Amino acid sequence: MASAATRTAANKNERARRETKADGEDKLRCVSFSSLESEVRMLVYVHVALWALVLLQVIVSSLRLVPSSLVARPYLWEYPYLLSVAPALLTIGAMRRRSTYHMVLAMAMTSLVSLGPLVYGSVEMFPMARQLYTQGKVYRHILGFSAVSVLYFAMVIAVQVHAWQLYYCKQLLQVWSSAPTQEAPAGQRKSQ
Repeated sequence: MASAATRTAANKNERARRETKADGEDKLRCVSFSSLESEVRMLVYVHVALWALVLLQVIVSSLRLVPSSLVARPYLWEYPYLLSVAPALLTIGAMRRRSTYHMVLAMAMTSLVSLGPLVYGSVEMFPMARQLYTQGKVYRHILGFSAVSVLYFAMVIAVQVHAWQLYYCKQLLQVWSSAPTQEAPAGQRKSQ
């Protein structure tokens, strides 16, 4: 009799411990979900700000609003980089809908349309950077600074933003996939 009561009390304690642990994991999952979502959102906003700067340079130089000595002609990589706003918008939409398909698509597009032009741009601008380093000659300027230096600085920031965005999106996908799904009560079936 005493052993049955002891087992019952032990079972209740074990059940309470499991429920407390599950509640703690749910709170942790909720906190990590919201923090991951805010990190991704912040990185998307930084990406859009960098994109706006590239767009501004392309528009100003294409329309010749200021002399070319003040703002350099865009390099070839800057034109495809303008397409990188699409994965940013897709990422925001995927987070609103919690759509794993759209998030994976946004991550693939970020790799191709955002990081691809940056890698090509670093290769395209390398001869100018080498010439600047060895000879000190600068042929393109952005607001009085060497265009190569300014754009390499922007590229370093952009690569970091895109890499962290991909990392946090992957973490967000893992949280979404590990979240428990809502199942219908035992007596109810889904209508087909």
